[in-house]
Amino acid sequence: MMRTAPPTVLIVDDEPDILESLKLLIDSELPEVRVLTASSGPNALQLLRSGGVRLIISDYRMPGMDGFEFISQARKIQPGIPTIMMTAYPDPRLAARAVDELGVGLFIAKPFDLNYLVSVVRSLVVENGPRGALTPP
Repeated sequence: MMRTAPPTVLIVDDEPDILESLKLLIDSELPEVRVLTASSGPNALQLLRSGGVRLIISDYRMPGMDGFEFISQARKIQPGIPTIMMTAYPDPRLAARAVDELGVGLFIAKPFDLNYLVSVVRSLVVENGPRGALTPP
């Protein structure tokens, strides 16, 4: 019997505490989901090239390659992948750019409701697959 690979989420943030916290949260709430983490855009692109990622959760403000540049490059590797962008520096113009220019499905400000994030991840990678909707509650 052939086993299918678990749905995979890629979390990108330069803050190790956030990476670890989000990984632990998703691991505990959605044990059927595989979580990959990267502390930079270039590292995340390398993981994305390995295939199988169904959702990206990326920070906006990171040194070297910010979230916009990372997502732009990620779309060249895997067009149409659902993407959540998070930031501690919310700005409506930034959110509009993320949605309009990059097709980001959800732009959330840190700190955010962890239960909501889990429900979005569940909807996208467990229940509905990659075509799930990214709509706020």
